[in-house]
Amino acid sequence: MRKRIVGKTTYYRYKKLFRSMWLWLAENPGSYKDMWPEWKHNNGKISVVDNYCFACAVSGICCPIKKWQHGCLKQEYGEWSSCNNPEDAKKLALTIANLEWFSYKEFYKKVMYYE
Repeated sequence: MRKRIVGKTTYYRYKKLFRSMWLWLAENPGSYKDMWPEWKHNNGKISVVDNYCFACAVSGICCPIKKWQHGCLKQEYGEWSSCNNPEDAKKLALTIANLEWFSYKEFYKKVMYYE
């Protein structure tokens, strides 16, 4: 399997965009990731990334979010995606926006040694 990872500048840009999108989702409960106004198809300037997720886009191998090393669907993202309560959705989106990412150096090593 070919290991891939975006460059350091893109990594930190994606981290910032990830946070921006999730803060918007917190302010707009009932909205979905594909509705974020910054996507080009919504007249924004950002090209769509894998799964509408900047964390997924940094590497096809593993997640840069420390807490989500065993996937996001059984974590806060899975709860958010099936949440019907606007207040709960807002809290979950804020939690997701503030999740800790690995530093680029840590993540690069993780990807390069990933089996």
